[in-house]
Amino acid sequence: VGERGARSSSGAFWLSLLLIFVFVGSLDSPSGDSHPPRKVVAPQAINPERVAQEVKEKIVYELSVSNEQLEKENQQLRLELLHLRRVYRRDCAHGNQTKYPLGGRQVEQNTAAADRASSA
Repeated sequence: VGERGARSSSGAFWLSLLLIFVFVGSLDSPSGDSHPPRKVVAPQAINPERVAQEVKEKIVYELSVSNEQLEKENQQLRLELLHLRRVYRRDCAHGNQTKYPLGGRQVEQNTAAADRASSA
């Protein structure tokens, strides 16, 4: 019985040793779940002119997007101004000048000055 117990413990030892090697070996190889290794770029391979060009392109793109948004907002503000003028003229035509304490001439001058400033 002692010989048989020694063989089974020796077999278990070799089996566990084999499993440890398999496990450690699988740590080095990439599995399907892990990310592929990154490419290491040497500092000499980075072209400063190319990086500068890419930064310029990104800045131009961001400024273009921002400019489009500002143009849309400016157009919306102009439409609101036109609407306010129509409402003002309609109210003045019906004799509701008490709503506008500045009087007709002053408001017309202010809106004309605002138009010149926004178109410049």
